[in-house]
Amino acid sequence: MITTSKAGKWLTLCAGFSLLLVLFGGYLVDAVAINLSNNRTMRGIGIESESRLTSWGTCRQAHITGRNLLLQGEFNQSLSFLEEAAVCNNDPWVWFDLGQAQYALGDLEGAAESWQQTPEGYNRAVRLAQATAEEDEAAQWAAWQFASQVNPTEHAPYIQMARLVVESDPARSVELLQQAIEANPNDPAAYIELGDYFQEKRNLTAAQRYFEQAITLDPTNIPLLITLAENAAVLGDTPAAIDYWQEVALRNERRRAMAYYHIGDLTFKDNNFSSALAFFRRAVEISPENGQYLLGLANTYFELGCQDEAADAYQEILSLAELAEVLAEAELKLAELAAMTTESVTCPDGS
Repeated sequence: MITTSKAGKWLTLCAGFSLLLVLFGGYLVDAVAINLSNNRTMRGIGIESESRLTSWGTCRQAHITGRNLLLQGEFNQSLSFLEEAAVCNNDPWVWFDLGQAQYALGDLEGAAESWQQTPEGYNRAVRLAQATAEEDEAAQWAAWQFASQVNPTEHAPYIQMARLVVESDPARSVELLQQAIEANPNDPAAYIELGDYFQEKRNLTAAQRYFEQAITLDPTNIPLLITLAENAAVLGDTPAAIDYWQEVALRNERRRAMAYYHIGDLTFKDNNFSSALAFFRRAVEISPENGQYLLGLANTYFELGCQDEAADAYQEILSLAELAEVLAEAELKLAELAAMTTESVTCPDGS
């Protein structure tokens, strides 16, 4: 006769129960979650104390069930499970999925609150805004406003909203850009936007102020350095203009010749012909077939009385297919040189 010890019977019973859990555990947990979800309060995630989910496994299953329903487009049903899961599971993805359901059901306030609990929530809000049709400005405004509610410390939504109203409500646009700066004073984007706004309004002094703040945050921004240099020249601040062009020359090899040309032009206009000669020579060394640069060099030779060098430079310009006004000026200067009776002087080396 075969006998079984008490310990053996206990092990057999445990094994059988484990098998039942493996086979039917998911259904049992789902049933519990469904029952508990019926006890939720009317507003969101406030759950009656006697129905709170305290088991991690139960919370996890509620999240999985809610997410599956969410993916199937069953937003109302998914909301029940996701609200239950959010009570006892602080996993950011629970909040993300809860926000998804709330957003789909039009509860933007609830979605914003849920997505504030997870970094991915703001990213999702931005993607939704970016996917909004460009021609629907009202929808774009609502989408970016929602993104700003999800994360008020991010500056990008304020910039996007400012762009949407810059024509219809300029004052509001400036206000939004100021909010962007308050949200993130260490990002140059809003400063550049404000600078562009005032540049468009031809208020170069205000534009320059914001551009200067931006360049301190992004000192390698070559287009911004060029704008600063050009504005400084228009505003009569030649030393600042030269400094900005020097930065361009230092930081960007491709624009170095252009920067040297502009420094030469600025010093030429200040009658500092020796300095102008040095910079025009550098520009021409880099771009020997640029007629504008050659013209600057030739005119400097002309002012210094270096007639031979000036004549050679003007002749070089005529051999190039250049702009009509450049060619015309070269021809005029050559005629003036031909009429001169004074001797050509020895030109400085320009170094």
